[in-house]
Amino acid sequence: MNQLAFIFDMDGVIVDSEPVYRIRNKDIFKKLGIEVDEDTQLNFIGGTAKRKCTILKEQFSLSSPNLENTNSLVN
Repeated sequence: MNQLAFIFDMDGVIVDSEPVYRIRNKDIFKKLGIEVDEDTQLNFIGGTAKRKCTILKEQFSLSSPNLENTNSLVN
């Protein structure tokens, strides 16, 4: 009998994906023209993209269109 299984690592127990996210975040911050300090970046860990956008909008007075078109930021 053939069996198929998937492992979902949603909390970073198996793979620490934070370094990859930090690299991508730096690319996005550069496109937005902002410099995000270490403490703010630490606040992103374990949070949602929506939470990250809220923090960035408040801290850097960014307008919603800058953050809502995320496809243009990550491509």
